[in-house]
Amino acid sequence: SIEVVVKLAPVGRDEKWPPIVVLVICPTRELANQAAMEANKLLKYHPSVGVQVVIGGTRLATEQRRIQANPCQILVATPGRLKDHIMNTSGFATRIMGVKVLVLDEADHLLDMGFSPDLAPLLAAVPKQRQTLLFSATVPPEVSFFLSFFTFLAKQANLIVISITSFFLLI
Repeated sequence: SIEVVVKLAPVGRDEKWPPIVVLVICPTRELANQAAMEANKLLKYHPSVGVQVVIGGTRLATEQRRIQANPCQILVATPGRLKDHIMNTSGFATRIMGVKVLVLDEADHLLDMGFSPDLAPLLAAVPKQRQTLLFSATVPPEVSFFLSFFTFLAKQANLIVISITSFFLLI
């Protein structure tokens, strides 16, 4: 995902709010903070690429000011707070229309924790032409259904589904 952002043309100085190119949705605040820390480590030599975290349990107004003061191309979010920003932060819904890569981290936990109803409107808020990466420690029926749902949507939009590949690493 970081490669997509690094290969983009630099953000112009006159562009106040660049599009969010990579959106990572995590089930918990802790996981979101951890994912953002790792992204920042990987971007050590790319200071022009911004990473922000939006999570519940913090003041929405503080996050809004931070997002506007330091625009990012990579956003790591929890579902509820992402929904809050889409509905309440000026220009936010427009910025996520630039998403090229959507990452659903710990998809099994996103569904276990009851975020399924929140995911549908969030997925509708980002472009249909995107790469979607779904990571899950397990593949329960809910995750399998989610995968088949993505394939169905791609076919309905007349997109070519090249492949959906699952990798399992036994530890």
